[in-house]
Amino acid sequence: MTAQDQLDSINIPGTSVILRPSCSTYNPCGRNGYCRDNLNDEWTCQCKFWWNGTLCNHMSNSGWQVISLSILLFLLILVFYGLIIFRAINQKCKQQKNASDQHRQTTVTIKRKFSPIPRAVKDTSRRILSWIIAIATLLLAVSTLIVKWTIIKPIHEDIVDKFKKNEPVFFKQHYFCRIMELRTEFNIVTFPLACFIILIFTIITRRVSTHGIKYSRGFIGIPIPLDFFAHVKRTLVAVIFAIFADELLGIANDVLNANNPSTSKGVIMIYLLQLLKVFVIGFRCYPTLAAVYIDNWFSLLCATLYIWLDFSITIFNNGLCKHDYYQSEIDFNKSGANSTIKYLTYYGAGSKLLLIQLLTDIPRYLCLAYISVKLPALLFKRIRHRHTNDRTLTREQRTLLYSSLLHSVEAQYVKRLLGMNNTNVPTSRFSQIIRFIYEWRDDFRFSSRVVCVYTAAFLLIFFLTTQLCVRLTPTINQVQEICQRLVDFMSAVTSASDDDLKNNENQPSDFPLPNFVRPFLVAFITAACIIIIQLLVMLAGIRRNLLQAYRGDDSEIPRRVSSANVNYVTGTFHFAEEWRTQLSELRNNIDSAISCNLIKDKRSPIYIIKIEADNAVNQILKKQLSYKVDDRFCLIRGPVQLDCNAMRSIYVGDDDGYGRIRGQQKYSQSRSMLRFKIEKTRSPQALFFGITTSNANLDQRLWSDPATIGWCGDNSIWVHGYHDNIKSQSVDDRFQFGDILQLTLNCDRNQIELYNERTDKTHIQCVDLKETPFPWHFLVGLFSNGDCVTIV
Repeated sequence: MTAQDQLDSINIPGTSVILRPSCSTYNPCGRNGYCRDNLNDEWTCQCKFWWNGTLCNHMSNSGWQVISLSILLFLLILVFYGLIIFRAINQKCKQQKNASDQHRQTTVTIKRKFSPIPRAVKDTSRRILSWIIAIATLLLAVSTLIVKWTIIKPIHEDIVDKFKKNEPVFFKQHYFCRIMELRTEFNIVTFPLACFIILIFTIITRRVSTHGIKYSRGFIGIPIPLDFFAHVKRTLVAVIFAIFADELLGIANDVLNANNPSTSKGVIMIYLLQLLKVFVIGFRCYPTLAAVYIDNWFSLLCATLYIWLDFSITIFNNGLCKHDYYQSEIDFNKSGANSTIKYLTYYGAGSKLLLIQLLTDIPRYLCLAYISVKLPALLFKRIRHRHTNDRTLTREQRTLLYSSLLHSVEAQYVKRLLGMNNTNVPTSRFSQIIRFIYEWRDDFRFSSRVVCVYTAAFLLIFFLTTQLCVRLTPTINQVQEICQRLVDFMSAVTSASDDDLKNNENQPSDFPLPNFVRPFLVAFITAACIIIIQLLVMLAGIRRNLLQAYRGDDSEIPRRVSSANVNYVTGTFHFAEEWRTQLSELRNNIDSAISCNLIKDKRSPIYIIKIEADNAVNQILKKQLSYKVDDRFCLIRGPVQLDCNAMRSIYVGDDDGYGRIRGQQKYSQSRSMLRFKIEKTRSPQALFFGITTSNANLDQRLWSDPATIGWCGDNSIWVHGYHDNIKSQSVDDRFQFGDILQLTLNCDRNQIELYNERTDKTHIQCVDLKETPFPWHFLVGLFSNGDCVTIV
């Protein structure tokens, strides 16, 4: 071989030397490199950033990564500004629609008859169906584990036989594995079938968005909306997300272990390929969610056949193609190392490693078995009730109607609140500790989003714990052996010179180290338990916050006590009786309210007093009283206390703070009037009466909140974050102790009015719906300690 051939056979990136004429007469590098002469009248090509090769005619890994990153950045910028433009157009269309439909009100009448359910009869069909699904799921999962045992048993015996004969330990994949997986990113069987089913669902689906705008007209539409959490069975979606967690863990293991043929392409290409795998997982699980959302016999039949095929291929793939602890021939040739020998050395050549493999697969096959059983059950139910025409109702309407049944969560909540459902308090200490961490409640139901996230988190913790414990335990044992040898060597060096003791390897160690494996497993399992307990505490916190939002105040929700619930309900009934009495008095006042004019005739020897009724004034009074609504204080911010009826608010903090109290009712139409009485105040100029929107942040100060508009006691008005003084600066016009103020919310004219009965003056302010959209709430602000305002 000549020197020229030797140089051509060596591929050194960046710089190459070739025996050819100098750069002054010949430039072979082109525009991708720089030609350089050396002392031997030879030239070399110094390649630019992302080029490589002898003549700089091959793109390097850095070049591919830069190009990929540029394309990805361009797509992200395009999506970002596209979403901004779409949001702006959507808000503009929504504002125009709200302006045109402001005076329009539609009422939807639901005509649906439900069969009467006796109080003592329970819904046994649902319980029987749940038991049938649970038993069928367990039987199918056990059958799947038995089938996998029979598949991997010969592989395990072959690997053990090679291990005993000191041969390369790996198993040969089935010939169908190479046909089924052309690439590691997707399966050639299930992925095209999933895309085909999605295409069918897209063709047969005709969907109208929730905003009333048709994205597609005719018979082509998106199979399911983005908010499918609110329309699909919670348990089914949670199980599907658990499968997501399992497959995402496999992708993470591939990234960490560098078992990827695209490792030489750079980090960016690796992560883009992993992102492509995530999208493929979504495409594989999307037909199931779309079928359950569409909820007809054809979609459920397609999803049932698809999930059965996917389940069968998963069993075949995990049994003959991939294993967690047994290396295949392809993996052995790629990595050059053999991790199976490490596992067999530590766990032995028996069936222990095989049992570990089956035990780690139990959650995976339970989830797949549940989906494989649940979809045929839904299909059978749909075929059985195919003549029932309930398509006129939306899912929200059906949920609201079925909440009246005895087995619903809402009915259980009412029973528990009224003390009709007795709860058994556990006596054992262990049960009390469990209830202290998390208490199961059948009268509360989490949303599908919370259930999906926490199910995926729990399954991910399980998979991580089992995988790391099984994989790291042999490594910890090897570390212990190395440390023991190091300690023995140091002990032999520092001890007395005894040749027999030093050369005897079978002599027990003078300083035996403790077992590293047991503390490692205990620490790892303890950390996993602490994480699970923390997640449960966070879950209980989410439930407590939701209950607080439902109740409408910031106080801590106490634990369920039957006596306290009875007292609360009794007080509610007492308030209802008082409210009924006040309504009766108001009706009598409206019927008997007469404006009288006193006329004296002084020309007569005996003065004649004539009383005439002013019907016009009487009609105005009736009209004003008819506008009055029954509202109360609800949401508070700051040191404010409410009475038991939520009709009186008292500021109990320092003068440096500010208390804000929002009303309970929402106002979006017609005209409504509320009456407030200033019972006590030390700084009437700081009192505030006005409105805010339902989505306003009460933590923000009144004078800087653009959604707040109203009047202060010093003849000033705050309009959407700006201050403006009223022209009248008379001292008598300011708020005083004992004043009764009438706050009128005129939603039809988009304005609010404040009338002071003492001064007989009315202030009117227009409301900008862009800053304070419907629905409205009244808002009261207190400043000084002891300030008290009452709704009268």
